[in-house]
Amino acid sequence: MKTVEDDKTLRINGVDKVPFAWFWYFLTDGAYGWVAASYFSFFWGYLLVSFLELIAYILFMVDLTDMMRYLLGNWFFYCFIIYTFPWIFALLHIVLPITQGGLASPTNPRTQFLTNDWFLMIVGILMWAYQSIIHISFTQRLIDHIDGQNTECRCDPFVPSGLESGEKEFAYRVAVAV
Repeated sequence: MKTVEDDKTLRINGVDKVPFAWFWYFLTDGAYGWVAASYFSFFWGYLLVSFLELIAYILFMVDLTDMMRYLLGNWFFYCFIIYTFPWIFALLHIVLPITQGGLASPTNPRTQFLTNDWFLMIVGILMWAYQSIIHISFTQRLIDHIDGQNTECRCDPFVPSGLESGEKEFAYRVAVAV
């Protein structure tokens, strides 16, 4: 997100680049490394977790619950930890001094990437909070649901005889009539 029109924010050697290529190039850069790390962690974190959840959900909807159960039981409950990195990197880029790759400087306030960092941080916190609430609230419920569907009935079903069911029905009608 450019602050002003002539910002060279997504250029590599004078050529406009898509964010994917841009964050790979600037990941180790001293001035732009934190914002590149924010892009990097947004892309890979959400691809890793959300894409796997989508595949597991599609399989779950066609009654192939093994992948969903495996992922839920092993690490999806804690995946909201992965979602903290993007907004933390954006926050670090805002508050760290220029000597540490940040934007903060009392004598030379750099505004390039500041709007981008605020956007990445605010959206990152909102998405992190939403994903955390969803995963914490519903993961155990989905695990219990899957486990309940995958169990085989090992009981000997009792089928009442006509006499027993007739007596119960009569007793019920008498109780309701009173």
